[in-house]
Amino acid sequence: MANIPVEHKSGTPWWLWLLGLLLLLALIFFLINAFDDDEEAVAVVDPVETVDPVVTPPVTEVALDLANVYVTRVPGDRTFFVAPSESETGNETLVILDEEPSSAPGIEGQVDINEGQYVDLSAGRMEPLGDMNLAGLGLSDSEASMMNPATEIVRIDGTNVQILEAPMGVDNVEVGT
Repeated sequence: MANIPVEHKSGTPWWLWLLGLLLLLALIFFLINAFDDDEEAVAVVDPVETVDPVVTPPVTEVALDLANVYVTRVPGDRTFFVAPSESETGNETLVILDEEPSSAPGIEGQVDINEGQYVDLSAGRMEPLGDMNLAGLGLSDSEASMMNPATEIVRIDGTNVQILEAPMGVDNVEVGT
């Protein structure tokens, strides 16, 4: 028999290198997913009562005293424009009456508003127009197109409008109603 020397390799077997590489890849995958900032964190919160913020109406150039305003024009039965006085008609504000128009011919509703009157609208409220539909209120297309949801208007119930002074030459106008 011949004596053949067999050399044993000293070193790490290939399968241990493969196992180590797989463990290293798993560790890298875990660290990438653990520190990934692309996803938004979802926080669970208890419901809390919300409070509406105080809305401050925009300041106009001329303050409108609703207790004594001048009617500049009346485009419809439920709408008219007012200004602080006869001399300040460039600063008009739309007024919308909260009333149903009368079905009787010649009768406008609860109050008969005419151009040139001074009226008391102090029971009304200034508010933004919002998404109100202006169709059927008698406004021209150009008047309606100049308004946006932030446009300040006056809303008032027709029974709360008081006519303070009628223009000269207007007959059949009840003053103080």
